[in-house]
Amino acid sequence: MSAGAGEDPSEGNAEANDAEGATKAFDPEAFDEALKQVLSSAGGELLFRFTEHSVIGEKIAAVRLGDGEARLIALVILPPHGDPLRVEPVEDSENPLAPLAKSYASLVDAWEAAA
Repeated sequence: MSAGAGEDPSEGNAEANDAEGATKAFDPEAFDEALKQVLSSAGGELLFRFTEHSVIGEKIAAVRLGDGEARLIALVILPPHGDPLRVEPVEDSENPLAPLAKSYASLVDAWEAAA
């Protein structure tokens, strides 16, 4: 068997790049930095975050964007294995943390009103 017959060097590199991309996607510091950028550009605030949610391995943050009637509470979800980041408004999300995010945002409002 010749050296090039069963081996495509680009396949090995692609697999290494895929694994490297998945590892980078799960870097907690990169997730935190992405959150900071989104929140600073959108004028939002972080309510809470979990670096790994359950056995699924998702990274999830609850955020609040905007004020008053235009306020949006959303989950920012980074799935495992390098899948794309998702932003789900809590009203549309089936994630079990969505009701918690909505309740926590109300609690933060109450704290701010009392301060």
